[in-house]
Amino acid sequence: MNHVTVELAKKIIGSTQLYNISDYKTLKTLTQYLLSHGEKIRNIVPKLITKMQKDKAAYEYLLQELLKQPDYNIDYYPLKSSLQKLLGLNACNKKIQPGIIDQSIHLLLNQHMNVANGLIHNMLPTQTILTIYKYICINLLVVSSGYINLTNLTALINQLKLIYTIQLHETYAEIVKCASIFSALQNNYYLHIPNAGYIFGGNIQGTHPQHLHRGLDCSGYVYLASYYLQQDTKQGHYIIPSTRDVEIFFNLTTNGCGREAGKINERVIFLMTNYAFVQPDNIVAGDIIIWRTYQGGSSCGGHAAVFAQWVNKSLGSCTVYEAVRLDNCSKEGIFATSTRLKLKNSTAYILRRKLLL
Repeated sequence: MNHVTVELAKKIIGSTQLYNISDYKTLKTLTQYLLSHGEKIRNIVPKLITKMQKDKAAYEYLLQELLKQPDYNIDYYPLKSSLQKLLGLNACNKKIQPGIIDQSIHLLLNQHMNVANGLIHNMLPTQTILTIYKYICINLLVVSSGYINLTNLTALINQLKLIYTIQLHETYAEIVKCASIFSALQNNYYLHIPNAGYIFGGNIQGTHPQHLHRGLDCSGYVYLASYYLQQDTKQGHYIIPSTRDVEIFFNLTTNGCGREAGKINERVIFLMTNYAFVQPDNIVAGDIIIWRTYQGGSSCGGHAAVFAQWVNKSLGSCTVYEAVRLDNCSKEGIFATSTRLKLKNSTAYILRRKLLL
């Protein structure tokens, strides 16, 4: 039944949003550990800010190098979007507002003890503030322990579910090896990105969907809810179709192979095997909405969400579950939000699992 997808979509919201109880308790435990150092914590704030500023310069340099020779491997987009979030840049690398690092420094300069005390006294943070808390907490833990990065602390940090671990090439690792969120294990190198549930290009991590809670983008979220969490078998490789793959699938379905024949890949085959299109008028809770955006006559990106219910069907307004990060950083994570089925300069495709037809 389609209601299974709806329930799973809501379950993911409950397990990855910033008010997640187990994640929040872990963050509080870390904060209490740090507070136990009392005067020491207050004394290291200037050192902490200096380290954050140095780390920021390293991330800026890493992003510049990443953009020079993008190889588009599996971790390229998660790394790029995570660095942009830390630095306050939009998808076009334009400065839009202070990033996570600048906002962390601002909090430390103005109310550094309030950050910790706010957690202890159950003052629930906003989306971005939770990411800032995590970033501050990680840095405090590293600096107060006398380390330069997370290499000796990953077991503790990994208790926080919303930490997206990205493997780095050795060349990139050299640039950020002194950054707080960096770690090295034998000859493998990682960045542990704090987030509130959204990472562009983020995929399911681990050998089973239950281990995924590290950050997803919109496509990863909808296929997790509508497919992977409904499978009993463990997998080491998760296929996450893009909105472009859905467009190819639609063209193949309606127009035959034609010029899209050479664009069939494993993601399109996954769609053809497990999903079918339904008419927008027949949409029901649990269906997937895929929007493809057009600019200058060509498609150029899109968005994905799980349909929840109509708000006003005659006006095309509805409630959906989605993973999203807006450029102004005010909204990050997985939410139930209101939108319209028909968006400007976009085509909406409705997908339904075949076993539900």
